[in-house]
Amino acid sequence: MGSRHRRSGRHFVLLGCFLAVVAIIVPAGILVPNAFGGFAATLAGQGSSGAGSLVESSSSVAATCSSSSGLTDTNVAYCAAPLINADPLPTTGTVSSSVRLSNGGSLPSSYSSISPGSCGLLALADQVGNDTGVASGGLTTVQGGPFGSGSASTGFAGSSGNIQTVSEVTNPQNFAVAGWFETSTSGTILGFSGAQGVTGQYSNDRSLWIDHSGHLVFGIYPGKVVELTSPGSYDNGAWHFVVASVGPLGGGLWVDGQSVASNSSATTAQNYNGYWHIGWGAEDSTYWPDSPADPYFLGDLAGVAVFPSSLTGTENAALYSSSSWATYQARILTDGAQSFWPLNDLGLSNYNGNVAIGNAMSDLVDSVDTAAGLGSISYQQPGPISGSNSILTDGASGNLTTTGLISNPENFSLFGWFKTTLGGTIIGFSNSQGIIGQYNNDRSLWIDPSGRLVFGIYPNKVVELISPRSYNNGSWHFVVASVGPSGASLWVDGQSVASNSFVTTAQNYNGYWHIGWGAEDSTYWPDPPIKAYFAGNLSDVGVVSGVLSSADAFALENSATEGGFVTLAKSYGASQLWPLDDPYVNTLCSLVGVTIAVTESNGIASCVYPSSPSPCPQPSSAITLFSPGSESLSLPNLVPSASESLSFTIGELAPIPMDAIGLHLNVPITITQGNSGFKASVIYQTQEIVL
Repeated sequence: MGSRHRRSGRHFVLLGCFLAVVAIIVPAGILVPNAFGGFAATLAGQGSSGAGSLVESSSSVAATCSSSSGLTDTNVAYCAAPLINADPLPTTGTVSSSVRLSNGGSLPSSYSSISPGSCGLLALADQVGNDTGVASGGLTTVQGGPFGSGSASTGFAGSSGNIQTVSEVTNPQNFAVAGWFETSTSGTILGFSGAQGVTGQYSNDRSLWIDHSGHLVFGIYPGKVVELTSPGSYDNGAWHFVVASVGPLGGGLWVDGQSVASNSSATTAQNYNGYWHIGWGAEDSTYWPDSPADPYFLGDLAGVAVFPSSLTGTENAALYSSSSWATYQARILTDGAQSFWPLNDLGLSNYNGNVAIGNAMSDLVDSVDTAAGLGSISYQQPGPISGSNSILTDGASGNLTTTGLISNPENFSLFGWFKTTLGGTIIGFSNSQGIIGQYNNDRSLWIDPSGRLVFGIYPNKVVELISPRSYNNGSWHFVVASVGPSGASLWVDGQSVASNSFVTTAQNYNGYWHIGWGAEDSTYWPDPPIKAYFAGNLSDVGVVSGVLSSADAFALENSATEGGFVTLAKSYGASQLWPLDDPYVNTLCSLVGVTIAVTESNGIASCVYPSSPSPCPQPSSAITLFSPGSESLSLPNLVPSASESLSFTIGELAPIPMDAIGLHLNVPITITQGNSGFKASVIYQTQEIVL
């Protein structure tokens, strides 16, 4: 079949937050970074000839521009020069980088203009269907592919990188999945589950993974757990091709064109709708006996496809034996794939569709401790009092997690409005953000399976304060729970329903508040919630530093308006207060700001965006990449030795939710050199991928 070698390819790193500078439009050559982290570009050959070049000053690698016609300027040249600038945008704060534009001859007056920026998710194309894959976490595009020259792949970091599809798929049955993989360790290649993202999973099967011993496993659930496991190992760092299928003849697993495992009784998979995940799976040892060591894949993936029926042995062998990427792709299409993700994307395409991303929920007291809304949440629902709104969580994935680490809350009160018929956790405290990595949790309020309200605390032993009656009746109720020198207490609708005078402290650890989700389970808590996620409405949830009196609790519950409630909560010493009345917004787009300055040859810097005197202000909510508008700045005539530097400052305006899906942000900068010269478009592009 001929050897297949991995090539280094052109890397586009999406690990943490990285910045890229691109001069665009027609591909012509590659510029490499100079010592200053940007690139120096020379516009030459001005005049009526319409020919010129964009030259990197330190290496003299030329990217020749070709003339275009039919534009405003008669002779306009566009160049393309991809460049990696591997300065990461930190978790919080700002980072700066510069692009120096120098000319090689005398030119007429010129100007710089900033076009509106764009914002969206990193798109991984489905070349057959319309089920785009979107990136999350650490990915590296344009890695070496399984067919050597002419093919490429996407690299997965093994701790966060994954791709999820955006469209819900109806219960795949009689199907096949196929793809190329290269790895040296255990992890999930492809999986199917009931929820987007990596949280809120309740059903999962149809998964391909590498186990602890390097065996390939295909996990399906036709009413019981079935694992088809290869006898050989494939974690040897070489490229391998896998096909797994379920159909009338049973389940089958093929590797490198050969059948390695089958089960004639596995003719169906589990009955549910869900989403395909590439590079991540929800399998764990609770349900799958031979689960992967890590749900994330570490290695490279390419040419992943889903077919609406099983593939024959001949089709499997033909796909594996393809002599080139073009042949493989043609056979994928001939075999009738319904989705095909080549995973050879350059990492420069935006997806602006509807996918689950974090939504900022404001804290009216502590602006730093924003809560990030994740999963399925309906916003601006009717609230319990005049002028209030609420959120509606689905009981399966919707939840909020705070962004700031909180130091061991003691002598505190929790309060909030809730409405439910099912139950779940209203608010809880644990050591970890998100819903994984939990080892400490208490200070939690939940509805148990009988509809009773429970306040769980751990003063070196498990203590549950339980209401005698149920509150899962679909009506609004107001709850207050506190721990202080006089003990612990639980109040509902202005009435004391449970107390314990011996509980004067909670567990000693630092952590995060979670709204609509909790880490309580039956291993430690005798009366845990029916599910971790809350199903119902929540409004005006908060924390007070100190113990609320019965009069305080009564006054809060009987506030006539939302404004009055907020005023009272603040007067009682609220340390956090989330009204939960925020509208849904594309949070990530609004959390990143940019300023751009130009420094002329005389050393004088002017702020181009926004239009303001030098120095430019720090990025703010008024200056975002989502829609910066159009600004322009006229520059003086240039002379052969003159140069201008464009300096970009990119900054996060607030902490970005940990579980957020990857984002593309860019601001195009256009530099025009006279009516008869050249136009170079420089896109300063930020790939925002949150781990």
